[in-house]
Amino acid sequence: MSRVILAIVASSALFGSASAVTCAPADNVNCPTWIKAGFCDSYSPVTLAANCPKSCPKAGCGATAVPSTNTTTGGAATENKNCQKWNEDPKNVFCAKATDVQKKTFCNKTCAAEITPVDDCGIYVNTGGKVVRTGFKKSNPAAAVETKATATNTLMNLFAKDKCKIDLYPTAAPTVGTGIIKSYTGAAPSTFFFPITVTAEQAAASIVCTCT
Repeated sequence: MSRVILAIVASSALFGSASAVTCAPADNVNCPTWIKAGFCDSYSPVTLAANCPKSCPKAGCGATAVPSTNTTTGGAATENKNCQKWNEDPKNVFCAKATDVQKKTFCNKTCAAEITPVDDCGIYVNTGGKVVRTGFKKSNPAAAVETKATATNTLMNLFAKDKCKIDLYPTAAPTVGTGIIKSYTGAAPSTFFFPITVTAEQAAASIVCTCT
């Protein structure tokens, strides 16, 4: 199913900028599965026409209505059975990397904390091959919180709400404001999630979460 999502992303990127709908000659073989997850209600007519022209009426290609298990626009009535697996996979971390529409369409329960955040900051740590998310509230005065990340159990991703900042530190009990490895700041409307790829950042022992 992860390949299915990648296919949707690729199609959206390829056709999303077109000014007119171009109807594909046939449906993608995965359309029945996508439609059950709410595909026809969650993407633009251009993307629908490029992927499921025969099954999604909103594509504008003359399709007739097809039953869907999607009961709310942008949300799946029954999320994909692989959502937890995708989200815990260090190579995927679905809820931190997928678009908002994809999270709502395929994994609206598993990704609830990302779709409607209640935390100010969050970290995703690869713990023995399984990604674990931990959320934090802002601290005032600023105080460090351990990440439990190491050279082997690495920090994979960060989340920061709009106008909230995460400072990464190399030690578990740092002097706040001194020796910061790097800072990440959330910014509306779409910059909230940050992949961590630098070795020193992946092993950050603590964070400080502050908001303005």
